[in-house]
Amino acid sequence: MPYAPHPSRRFGFAWLWVLVPLLFTLWLSWKWTPNFPHADHWMLESDLMIAQTTGSVTWDLLAAQMNDSRYVLSRLCYLAVGKATQWNVRIEAACCVLMAGGIAVLAWWMARRTISGRAANVAGGVLALLILTPHQVMNWNFGVQICYFLPVGAAVGIAAVFCTRWTLPRQTVAGILLAMAGAWSFAPGWLGWGLVVWGVLGWLRRTRNGAVVLALAGVAAAMGVNLLGYFHGYRFQEETPLTEKVVVKAGEVALYFLKLLGAGFAEGWPQPNQAGRGQMLNLLGPIMGGFILLWLGILAVLHRRDLVRRTGASPSWMWTGLTGWSLLVVAMVAVARAGISLSHAFAPRYLAFSLWAWGGALVLTLLLPPGRWRRHLLLAASAVMLWGWVMGVITGVKYMQREGYTMRLLQGTLTMASVAPEPMGLRTNDPQMHRILPVVHQLNELGYIHPPLVRSPLVSDAEVREDPAIEGELGGITPGPPLQIMGYAIDHRRAGPADSVVLSYQPEGGEEIWWTPITGRHSQKPWNRIAKTKGLKGEHARIGWLWQGGQDATNYQVVSLPNRLCTIRAYVLDGETGIFYRIKGEKQIGPVAPQPAEEAP
Repeated sequence: MPYAPHPSRRFGFAWLWVLVPLLFTLWLSWKWTPNFPHADHWMLESDLMIAQTTGSVTWDLLAAQMNDSRYVLSRLCYLAVGKATQWNVRIEAACCVLMAGGIAVLAWWMARRTISGRAANVAGGVLALLILTPHQVMNWNFGVQICYFLPVGAAVGIAAVFCTRWTLPRQTVAGILLAMAGAWSFAPGWLGWGLVVWGVLGWLRRTRNGAVVLALAGVAAAMGVNLLGYFHGYRFQEETPLTEKVVVKAGEVALYFLKLLGAGFAEGWPQPNQAGRGQMLNLLGPIMGGFILLWLGILAVLHRRDLVRRTGASPSWMWTGLTGWSLLVVAMVAVARAGISLSHAFAPRYLAFSLWAWGGALVLTLLLPPGRWRRHLLLAASAVMLWGWVMGVITGVKYMQREGYTMRLLQGTLTMASVAPEPMGLRTNDPQMHRILPVVHQLNELGYIHPPLVRSPLVSDAEVREDPAIEGELGGITPGPPLQIMGYAIDHRRAGPADSVVLSYQPEGGEEIWWTPITGRHSQKPWNRIAKTKGLKGEHARIGWLWQGGQDATNYQVVSLPNRLCTIRAYVLDGETGIFYRIKGEKQIGPVAPQPAEEAP
């Protein structure tokens, strides 16, 4: 019978250990995620939404390889959420938070069944803080991260299954089903099969060896079926064979593994700029990764009797498996990503995997008998984790705000794509955006873009209002070359920069025409002084906006200024409603002189 020392203890106020970080992260995600597709949404979900409307969803579409192998179960989730919400990206992102909350509750349940006393609730609370940390910015801002949480949920579910009082056949079948779900969600989910084998081996010395062998045979058969379906039509994207990567780049892979394992707790150091942040991470990441490996090595020695002699009857058995699963996922990501830019090692989405090694090590430490070893380990580990987590929360909230403002700027650019397309602005905000304009228009026709794209080039056909909460000014025009137009815009409803600014022109004797969205936002003089007087700080102080012409005006700006006197005006575009708000100031500009061609290098 599996070890389950605390099957029926009451939860009481212990629910707050998970509920508080869950509600805080959910609030952050809802506040800083605009309801607009972006980045991987276009490549992973747009075809699904179009096919869903036209009734042409096929197996080939659901099982098609993309990027790191997002597969059927993830795409079915996208379809279900998209159909239920008319593809509301904000709700999709909230689903990621709720899935993480469910995983935190499951991990907490495991802790309560394996750890005695109040330490169980402490462990559950720390796990919830790790899983729901705002440092995982991309997980809370991008709804497509559902594909990351499905394999994590499957892995934790497998570990939890083998902590129940179920019989071996029942545990094996449940583990197989969860492993299949993980494998059909995302590439790291395949390692869930290893957890199932680990759990079955835990029955050695507790039942007949024949039953264990039979269970392992069933796992092998189910995995074989899974492999046949999974690799049907699969094509490897990497040109370099995997074996060559491991052999030739072994040192690079090992260093990358350490950086990735330690990034979650090396991220917190505040840096004045991105370059300084990268240098600090490059230095601290391997140190923190080495620390967790040393910690785990000490725990392996201290738990050796439980793991070797008592096998699965030990409460540390499945926590060891879950921690090992995390290390294997991090190693697999390191092999797959070696040779790509350094920043990938610190992409917040990978913390969904690497943080389990830290959380598992914490629980395994609590499972040690009270004494000097446990006290010293807990003090050292708690200090490192607390420091890393607090600083990670600070930087995470900052980057969530930055991502939110950037996505709203991109939303304004694409909302105007029908009448004032600006390819350079699209490339500035997302490298893939200039390739998907036809898809954007198709999705708009089907009602999946919120708010709909602006269709008329005439300003008079748009809904323009006045609102004292919207403040801004068209500050000035520099004829150039290059031509520059600048100003500032504040949305006091959000206590920060306005979503997006759109410029218009009106030639003498003509109608006012939409011209272009702005391409950048900043906090430089003189707008930083205005931001300070309004009490805006950090990302909220980036109220300045700038539009700058390129060397080749024809290629840069599809809608060009007419070669005569024009009046330039600026409007704030509200990304939630599609309503425009005129801001102060208008400038006149004479005939635009041809921009000099850029010399060939």
